[in-house]
Amino acid sequence: MANRRISELQEIAGVDLADADLLTVVQTAEVDPAIKNKKLTISGGKAFLNVYYLPRTGGTVSGNVIVQDDLTATNITGTTFTGTTANFTNVTAQDFTVDDDFIVADDVTISGDATIHGTLTGVTVTGTTANFTTVNAVDLNVTDDVIVRDDLTVTGVIEGKDIIKGVTVTGTTKVLAPLITGATVVGTTKVSGATVTGTVGQFTNLTATNITGTTLITGTTIKMSGDTVATQTYASDTSIVFAIALG
Repeated sequence: MANRRISELQEIAGVDLADADLLTVVQTAEVDPAIKNKKLTISGGKAFLNVYYLPRTGGTVSGNVIVQDDLTATNITGTTFTGTTANFTNVTAQDFTVDDDFIVADDVTISGDATIHGTLTGVTVTGTTANFTTVNAVDLNVTDDVIVRDDLTVTGVIEGKDIIKGVTVTGTTKVLAPLITGATVVGTTKVSGATVTGTVGQFTNLTATNITGTTLITGTTIKMSGDTVATQTYASDTSIVFAIALG
């Protein structure tokens, strides 16, 4: 056996090695030539490699890990992850920063604040509080309050279930709400509703089925026409003109 070269020995497959199997190691730092050759168990070799390389299962990396190709894992944890493309089933993070596009095929749930410097798009975006510089939406449904600090431009219809209010509320077609309040409500074409009330109303033309003044209807000239024109108590002004159609 001692006279046989290593190349002449019977080969053993790596998968058949046991932890107690031995390797021959030449320790170059040993000064005594008689004991330079030493034995090393397979388990000892594994312990040495685990210092510099990740084991097959488990393991902790204290520095950076750079993957040139794909990385598939059940759980990935760490302080910082960077890459061109990442596909995750679930992501749990203390801080989550994306410098470019962030595409999610399913739901995104954020328990804290979400700050987006670019564009946020989705079929449905929900939350308790949202602060946007610009919002472009096909349909914008809000179950509670909508507070707009600047202009709100809608190309379709604004419909308020409760109250629509603001310094200026304008619409080229319609502004629909059960109640519209403001210091001044101006209708360049028409102001209509089941009931239109106010302290002061200034109209160029006023058409209605019934006009009721509980205290007084006044004007420089008041013209009233119809099949029947009547005053229940009194009519008093500079000029009142009745035009009664006689059949």
